[in-house]
Amino acid sequence: MIVLIGSQKGGCGKSTIAINIAAYLAKHNKDIILVDADPQQSSANWVKDRDNTDLPKVHCVQRYGDIKNTLKDLNSRYDYVIVDVAGHDSKELRTAMLTAHYMVVPFRPSQFDL
Repeated sequence: MIVLIGSQKGGCGKSTIAINIAAYLAKHNKDIILVDADPQQSSANWVKDRDNTDLPKVHCVQRYGDIKNTLKDLNSRYDYVIVDVAGHDSKELRTAMLTAHYMVVPFRPSQFDL
């Protein structure tokens, strides 16, 4: 199953949501991979830090550009593919949307929205 965490807005918690989903699934012995498609590399850096602990392993790859075929391939190898993309309209976001089974769209409301 491919779960995309994406939005055109930066700073709304996409990476935080992606890594928490990954950590939850790993804790429950699911076979997962986290795809970091954001040049800021927040998710990949989190995985590097986590590798230095005794916590369940979270696999991670970094991919950029057209990631559709990569996601299809990973989906055939893992139970869950969690995808973290940058907070703007990008090729990564658009191609991941074509492949994802689910998309979580976090947003940070403005004062007007509240």
